[in-house]
Amino acid sequence: NPHAYEIQYYHQNVWIKDLDAVNGAFKVYNENFFRNIDDLNLTATVYANGVKLATVEIPETKGIAPQATKLIKSDELKYAVAEAESKHAKEEIVLNFAFASDGTQPLVDKGQVMARQQFIISDYQFAKPAIPAVAAAAPTKKGKVQETNSMEVEETNSYVKVSAQRMSVTIGKKTGMIDYLDVDGEPMLKFRESMTPEFWRAPTDNDFGAGLQKKFKVWKNPVMNLKGVAVEKDKKANTISICATYDMPEVKGALEIEYLIMPNTGAMKVSQEFDASDDAKVSDLFRFGMLMQLPYDMDKSQYYGRGPIENYSDRKDCMRIGVYTDDADNQYFPYIRPQESGTKSDIRWWKQTDATGLGLQVKSCTPFYASAIHFDTEELDDGEEKEQRHSFDLKKSKFTNLFLDSAHMGVGGENSWGAWPLEKYRVHYGNKTFTFTLIPQGK
Repeated sequence: NPHAYEIQYYHQNVWIKDLDAVNGAFKVYNENFFRNIDDLNLTATVYANGVKLATVEIPETKGIAPQATKLIKSDELKYAVAEAESKHAKEEIVLNFAFASDGTQPLVDKGQVMARQQFIISDYQFAKPAIPAVAAAAPTKKGKVQETNSMEVEETNSYVKVSAQRMSVTIGKKTGMIDYLDVDGEPMLKFRESMTPEFWRAPTDNDFGAGLQKKFKVWKNPVMNLKGVAVEKDKKANTISICATYDMPEVKGALEIEYLIMPNTGAMKVSQEFDASDDAKVSDLFRFGMLMQLPYDMDKSQYYGRGPIENYSDRKDCMRIGVYTDDADNQYFPYIRPQESGTKSDIRWWKQTDATGLGLQVKSCTPFYASAIHFDTEELDDGEEKEQRHSFDLKKSKFTNLFLDSAHMGVGGENSWGAWPLEKYRVHYGNKTFTFTLIPQGK
């Protein structure tokens, strides 16, 4: 079970403390009461933006008595970190420690990792999507001038269609939603209005135990009344912005979704903003984000964040930040009862493509949550009362469901018969924002 990894992590018996990576110094604490850790081999691996740079073996851990701490200094680690910071100054530098079995103990395979820790040496630099400047015009062979950042705009009473580079976007004026999103002429959305705001998740066993499926139900399918769609063209920046605004009376707020198309890359920035009423009393929500229903065979995921096992805000320390690949069938874990599954946290970027590499990359200016599964939320959701169903009873979706969240409530775990997730892992009612960029991917 995915939660077993978190238990395993906190029950490990060896820990790195007081890390001074610049000088290659740290302390190793042997938490065991009755044995040393001579059967464990320590390695430290340095990564830059998820790419492995160097692995250092550190043999000085021998002879650490039970409940004892030893200061270790490694010149090789010091130089490895220094070189990483020098050559990859603008990248996220990560240091992974692993204590692996030497195979001398019974029932433990040689190389099996018995304890591990990750340290962030330098933070990931999230680049805020900027509005691009217009590139200089280039002369043609005939001496005429043409714009390199061309963008075609078609506007009628019912829709706005914008084409730039490899991407084409059509937004309906009667819904404010994307009707068509194409890359290289291929559809990225399975049907019209299939990129929608998302506030609900299939309740977990812990959610049911706390009755959250009833307490939060106002967020399940909240009414969204379109107030208007505004189209703005910025000739100086050579961009076009389509902004849809909605009244949400059941949750006492207003939602604004802005689509900004950038011609030089063909990328689209999506901004979702919820304006809550100051004096309203509305329940917490499970998530704040968007759902994209992609073609079924667009099921290949590559991402930079915590993985490879599902993890949530209150159950993620066991998963290390790195670059991982996965597919939609594997990301759903078949719990005994169908429920929310597959989410990954602290995502830096996420790519979702088909087998040929055609698809989209998602970036944001802050860490976000994401998952891609072959089950619809409605299929995983039992409703207000638990049904006697199992995961093998589920019917797969016709789509690959790509969930993107700026906030996602923790899954709890103190008990399964009433306890909520801890306060700091809840998503309270209030103003919310989520901004991300969709970037075309292809061969």
